Amino acid sequence: NEIGDTSRQIKFTERHKRRFWERVDKSGPTMPHMDSPCWMWLGGKIYSGHGQVAAIGGTVPAHRAMWTLVNGSIELNGKYRGACVCHKCDNPPCVNPDHLFIGSHADNIQDMIKKGRFRKKGMAGTNFKLP
Repeated sequence: NEIGDTSRQIKFTERHKRRFWERVDKSGPTMPHMDSPCWMWLGGKIYSGHGQVAAIGGTVPAHRAMWTLVNGSIELNGKYRGACVCHKCDNPPCVNPDHLFIGSHADNIQDMIKKGRFRKKGMAGTNFKLP
């Protein structure tokens, strides 16, 4: 699911941008269903494995930061609120912009179900998949 506040735009100083790129390793693994390697976030991460990075106003998810740095605004149907930055590669620390896409929360859940990654809330372990 989407990590972070989806109600505000992400803004960076030049120092933030420089520090962001210092924490990106472009030689990550290539997932079986992808044609290019993951760009692994080397900075801090949260419980889900998603990267976190400093920006103006606080900490934001690294994959949302990457989308903003490369593509500008995170919008779905012309609106920012509720727009998710989703992973095609299913690798939470990946920030490769080619592996990211914009969708709604429902789109993200459908992508998870389609790929067999959906887990019932409260189930033990992080690798539980619905039969």
